[in-house]
Amino acid sequence: MRERMLTGQHAEDVNVYERETKKYNRDEVTETRRAQNYQREEKRWNGVQAGELAAQERTRRMMADPMMGRKNVQGQPYNIVSQAYDNTPGGAQLEHHDNMIKYRSKVRQATLAMQNHLGYNPIIGQMTHEISLPPKPRPSSLAMGGSMRINSP
Repeated sequence: MRERMLTGQHAEDVNVYERETKKYNRDEVTETRRAQNYQREEKRWNGVQAGELAAQERTRRMMADPMMGRKNVQGQPYNIVSQAYDNTPGGAQLEHHDNMIKYRSKVRQATLAMQNHLGYNPIIGQMTHEISLPPKPRPSSLAMGGSMRINSP
């Protein structure tokens, strides 16, 4: 019985069947992989096309909306080229804020001078250098929204 399985027409038929089966399976794997790659590439190109259409639609909407370009404004109401504050309530508030920072630095300077007895000559017992404060800056009416209600000290 062994000889019949190893030689003869029947053995050759089995070998051909096995080779054809392997070839068919290999071709099926290749075709499956090719189909998967094709689908993946098709999805990728559809995504690229959808992105281009979305960009075109966004550009169209931006061109149609007149308020879209209004967002392109400077971050602070201050012109760094001319070093001037804008003539707006925001510019006036920023100018007052900067003036208050300068004023507080002068107050700190005077406070430290008094604490450290600067300007006092202990030999003669007199102040040789006067310590003074500048007047407190007042906000403009533009910074206060048009009406200036400040209590004088």
